[in-house]
Amino acid sequence: SEHGGQRVGDVHTAQHGDVKLISMQFSEIEIKNQAIEIRKRYEEENTPLPPPRQPLRPSSGGNRRNRRNAAPQSSNKDALVKTAQYATKVLLMMLDQLSDAEGVANINMHIFGALKAGIQVDRNLARAIADTKTLSAIKKIRSVNLEYAFAAEADLTRWPAVSLRQLAVCYNIDEVLSTCIEVLSKTTLSSTSIYEEPEPTPDLKLATRLYKACLDDWIGGIKSDRSLVRIFSIMAVQHSMKCLPRDFAIAFVKDKPTFATLLEACEKGFGDAKNEGDDSDATVKMCERARRRNERHEEEARVRATSFLTFLSARGMEVNMDASLDTPVVPGPLAHLMVKRGGLKMMLKLGSSSDALVARQATEGLCQLTRVRDCRVMLMQNDGVNYIEKALLSNDPYVVSNTMLSCNHLLWDSEWREPLHSLSPPIEETAMRLMWFAVHVIVEKTAKAKRKWTKSKFRGASKPGELMSLVKAKHAGEEGADEALAEYKRRDDAYKNRPSVRWWEAEDKKICTIVPWPLLMAPGRTMMVLATVHRGSKEMLNRTLKCGVMYAASCLLDVPCEDTFTGAFNA
Repeated sequence: SEHGGQRVGDVHTAQHGDVKLISMQFSEIEIKNQAIEIRKRYEEENTPLPPPRQPLRPSSGGNRRNRRNAAPQSSNKDALVKTAQYATKVLLMMLDQLSDAEGVANINMHIFGALKAGIQVDRNLARAIADTKTLSAIKKIRSVNLEYAFAAEADLTRWPAVSLRQLAVCYNIDEVLSTCIEVLSKTTLSSTSIYEEPEPTPDLKLATRLYKACLDDWIGGIKSDRSLVRIFSIMAVQHSMKCLPRDFAIAFVKDKPTFATLLEACEKGFGDAKNEGDDSDATVKMCERARRRNERHEEEARVRATSFLTFLSARGMEVNMDASLDTPVVPGPLAHLMVKRGGLKMMLKLGSSSDALVARQATEGLCQLTRVRDCRVMLMQNDGVNYIEKALLSNDPYVVSNTMLSCNHLLWDSEWREPLHSLSPPIEETAMRLMWFAVHVIVEKTAKAKRKWTKSKFRGASKPGELMSLVKAKHAGEEGADEALAEYKRRDDAYKNRPSVRWWEAEDKKICTIVPWPLLMAPGRTMMVLATVHRGSKEMLNRTLKCGVMYAASCLLDVPCEDTFTGAFNA
């Protein structure tokens, strides 16, 4: 084309602003080949994705998600009494022997790590920790370790190792308490949809009491000037709130000072290491290292705070399966409260951040809030058109994907259609570039994962020297040599004839571990925009048809991923 880009159907891939990373870098023939492969997914034999890992026993290690998959078991009343007595005895002993020594902090850190592992397999331990006497001992240990950590910051001979070790104890304590709340408030530790309410359990009242007892300390941590304290306090509140009924999130947002604390944490500045009265080279170097460390911690603290704000936005949505509604996900009281309390303005500010992680989290939260009618009205009043245009020009495909979902919600209102029709570059071209880019990434990443898994699966099929040793054993007349040689031949043939990758598997939940969620959902989001953007405008309908929407929709119609299929079908 005259813009210097390739021509794919009727879509120009010329660069507009900073859209370089989401422009198509392959030809029309390649796209058609990809579409053919997509259509063959149910017609040919295929290699499945790697099977999910089995849940590990807590004693065998493993990552956090695997350990939490196992449902905690409850033992009898005698075991509960013994567990409570033992836990209380250990914690009181720790409290008596607390000191600011690094070795003591090391021991305490591992003890709380062991308690967390035990909680995940036995509810009785969670009930014992929620006991008033035991809980008061844990909170006392946490407050003392925080004092030790702050004192160690002022001593260059003990900083940063001792200070960070003491803070690690506090982090493990918060992990223990939030895990207790999760175990006591859920029947199983399997993940559930964020839109759904957890099923009530007999221990829900105990979990509620534990949450209320810890909340003040966690809010105090969110207010802290120390970025690490803010990080693990925010994580603990979010972890706990995810497992409790939605009323607790509503109460958190309804309390103005508490919610204002979270909004402040989203934009707190960098911490500076102080250097008072000592200009030695060692001190200057240490302060420089402290400054760099503080910058990293401050950045993570802002990301965590923004993530919590996004979590509250998503938690404000409820599921309503009424057939008269266009979407089963509808805003509830929490979402309306988030808009009134200033959540929208903060999301707009954070969405324009130069920090990629903050911008991604903020745009993800904003695409949830735009389901609220008041949010769409306020967005129009707060220069929302300019924000949407800049976000669609971002060189981050995650931001563009989230913004595309926001555009889909904005198109529910007629007053938003004309502004979106006049965007530059045209919204339909941006949508098509994003869709083909996402399809390309999904195909490539899935194929790479399959090849890697197939290679590892058949890795033992052709070991050097194995065939020769089996042949010698057969000639020597050893027992079982014939069966071993036949098994070797079978594995070797399976490796040579392993199937090639011919299609992408967006419908498989395991692909979420391979392809990031915003990109996985991008084809469906763009199709939903293209299906609604032309309503009430013949000119826009012609523009949408010229960009190749019918061809794109035909490629995605047989994808059993709900949003992708629905968007393609509506288009």
